[in-house]
Amino acid sequence: MGRRLLSHLLITSAVFSLIGVFFVTFIDSGVLNSDKLLSSLKDAKVPEALAKAVPEIATGDSNDLTEAEKAEMQEKIAKVVTPAYVTNKLENITGTLIVFMREGEPAPVLDVSDFPQMLRDSGVDVGTDLDKNFAEPIQLNKDGTLDSIPDFYKTFSLVKLAAILLCLGLFTAEWFVAKKGEKLKRIGRIFLHAGIWFSAFYAVVVLVPGKVSPNITKEIDSTAVVDLVQSVISAVQSLLTTFLLPFAVVCIVLALVFYIVRHLKKKDQATTSPARAVQSR
Repeated sequence: MGRRLLSHLLITSAVFSLIGVFFVTFIDSGVLNSDKLLSSLKDAKVPEALAKAVPEIATGDSNDLTEAEKAEMQEKIAKVVTPAYVTNKLENITGTLIVFMREGEPAPVLDVSDFPQMLRDSGVDVGTDLDKNFAEPIQLNKDGTLDSIPDFYKTFSLVKLAAILLCLGLFTAEWFVAKKGEKLKRIGRIFLHAGIWFSAFYAVVVLVPGKVSPNITKEIDSTAVVDLVQSVISAVQSLLTTFLLPFAVVCIVLALVFYIVRHLKKKDQATTSPARAVQSR
């Protein structure tokens, strides 16, 4: 009885350790991977949505301008802040930020020194003060608020390793605790339960954002900003599902493999037992 209870406890712990491995893998290989992060942003058309929203945001507080002047200003800004321009800046900012978070250097910056001249080229009358304001790259860690993140990442790396080792340890413990003849069944059950959990997470990630996003954006008046928020939600959704679906499929396939191997082994034992009985006679 005690051995069976221990086996159930180990199975439950192993399932949740697999879920833990998923989340640390998602953060390290997804959120902190500039290529995959940018790919999700591009697939969700975040650069296009941001390029569309920036002119409205930039002129939103310009109460001294008429509607016609605002529209003209937005049109000129839109000629500069194109999806290609936004994509270039996103690549720079995500690259420098992620490198800093992982290694602690160099300091993350955003270079927009080309912006004043591009405005002039589009027909916007800007003074020389704007050149001074944009001359130096924007220091994203100017006040040192991000200094603790590299240390946190080092701790996170240890947590990731510990999660993987814990998962392997629980699988090994369950293999030795399970009774003879039930080892494959018990290990397969871990993958089956984990696969069900990942499938449920996948369904939630696919279905819930569509229900939640209208509540998030209902107070926003600007259509462009609403589109931007929805595109960001889609990017997060895409990044999550990119990891969730493979985890779910692999776990379910492994559960099926253990099930097939177990039944083939049982069938082989059933056919060899009568032969042994005949030989003993």
